[in-house]
Amino acid sequence: MKKVNVLLSTYNGERFLDEQFESLAGQQGVDLDILVRDDGSSDSTKQILDKWQNKGLLKLKWYAGKNLGPARSFLDLMQNAADADYYAFCDQDDVWDSIKLQKAAEKLDVADPEGLVLYFSRAQLVDADLQQIYSKKNQTGGAYGLGQAIVKNNATGCTMVFNKNLLEYINSYVPQYLVIHDWWLYLVCLALGGEVIYDKNSYIKYRQHDSNVVNGSRTTWKNYCSRQLHAFFNKEQQHKKITHDLLKGYGSIMPSGNRAILRKVINYQDSLADRFSLLFSKDFRTGSKKYDLLFAAAVLFGVF
Repeated sequence: MKKVNVLLSTYNGERFLDEQFESLAGQQGVDLDILVRDDGSSDSTKQILDKWQNKGLLKLKWYAGKNLGPARSFLDLMQNAADADYYAFCDQDDVWDSIKLQKAAEKLDVADPEGLVLYFSRAQLVDADLQQIYSKKNQTGGAYGLGQAIVKNNATGCTMVFNKNLLEYINSYVPQYLVIHDWWLYLVCLALGGEVIYDKNSYIKYRQHDSNVVNGSRTTWKNYCSRQLHAFFNKEQQHKKITHDLLKGYGSIMPSGNRAILRKVINYQDSLADRFSLLFSKDFRTGSKKYDLLFAAAVLFGVF
């Protein structure tokens, strides 16, 4: 039975946290440890963590820290993770099927034990009451290549499970610019030539509600569109900064083809020829008309 260390960052999670812990207590087929970092909660989250730690139904440890936001909080969790075969990200407000981690472990067990391996699955979107929300995200998916993943992160963090080798590489470099932890993990795995396993099945009810730290803005179409436009058209040029971090942290050990992909992003503003080279590169075609159009516009305006 494989040992899995579940990494959970909490922040004012009293509304749904009990339900998530109940689903974690019901996990089958794995030896489960849970490490929680509270990211500065002001509600009863810490009392709930104490309650579950004292119940004895879960092997749970938790610690509190200053508010870092979810991305940095999860990086801190990875730095403090216990020794395990596999590691899994967990959100505070979802509900997991009892076989979620077992299915992930089965897929990871047949991968190269010496390599870097990341598993993720489809996520079933539900509302606050766990009622299904129809979305194309429920129906489609698949692992991207490095260039595609720079344009669009299509891997949902709360479905991710990864091996110890990948964790060690993640912990070897702290990025200066970080949007969200799951995107960074996905990019590092791809950049280093790791294996990404996509499971078309869903073993998680992925809550979408007004209080979501990351995804609450999906509750209105206007806010959702605003987020997507800001991701591509802003002064920060987040895609270019992330690419710089990947090269700085791992450029010397990644395959040469992946370095070339990253340099396309870094150098595209230097000349019109470089810009069109990036624009027409098939490495960055996601298959999503919306994202491919946003990518093309951002490149043409020099803000990618």
